[in-house]
Amino acid sequence: MLQVGSRRYALQVRTEPRLTHTASLKKGIIELRLADSDGGASLQKNIRTLLSRVVASDFLPEITRRTHQLNELHFSKPIKSVTLRYAHGRWGSCSSSGRINFSTRLLFAPPFVVDYVIIHELAHLLEHNHSDRYWKIVEKAMPAYEEAEKWLKENGHQCDF
Repeated sequence: MLQVGSRRYALQVRTEPRLTHTASLKKGIIELRLADSDGGASLQKNIRTLLSRVVASDFLPEITRRTHQLNELHFSKPIKSVTLRYAHGRWGSCSSSGRINFSTRLLFAPPFVVDYVIIHELAHLLEHNHSDRYWKIVEKAMPAYEEAEKWLKENGHQCDF
């Protein structure tokens, strides 16, 4: 069983004589079909990647919707795209062209932390740095943002597949 946010996924794992790994999600069941020739650390990394991709596809509509809601509420800036993929070193990023990326690790965090990371990235649509002006923009949108930052510092290491 895999718990991600409020969603629970049953896991079915099959090892088969094949060259590649695949994953699919049907009715709350993630099916992993693994190549029997893979093993050790490589296999663990591949499983994490597969799980992350499947869960990302399930959560992307929700994260995209929330990103647009918070943007309309606080920023009203154009967003080119929202993506969700595994990134270990960062929670999110925002390009100058309005492409916003979030790590699937964020899906393990509570909703107020997810909102903070979304707001953090949306604020970069106005200010592409972490200047005092930038932090005032974040604080205006989420006055208690420091609580979310504290949560990430204390618990972020547990947010992973």
